[in-house]
Amino acid sequence: MNTITKQQKIKQITEHWRGQYFCNGTWKYCKGGAELIFNQLRQLGAKATEDKIAAIIGNYSWTQNNCDECGQDSEIVATFTEDAEQVTYICPDCLRKGLALCEMVKAQGE
Repeated sequence: MNTITKQQKIKQITEHWRGQYFCNGTWKYCKGGAELIFNQLRQLGAKATEDKIAAIIGNYSWTQNNCDECGQDSEIVATFTEDAEQVTYICPDCLRKGLALCEMVKAQGE
């Protein structure tokens, strides 16, 4: 189990963008130009925010932390890795609800 915060995603945005769109020495196609977007993201540096990144990319998908239980965007999520291809993201509210459910069932002796 680990955690991912929005701040971590923001700090790693240029690395992740490059990993997605740069391959074998060339930039893959992306509406708006992958290399241009990369350079704009890189220029943000320490001033990067979720809103500034969304303005460059055109959406918030690269900074969202969506909970797999409730679907809400969360500042932090816990990650549960089932295997190399399956990761589950759970927000603090859903973790608390799950723990409360476990404690209730335990108290009932089931």
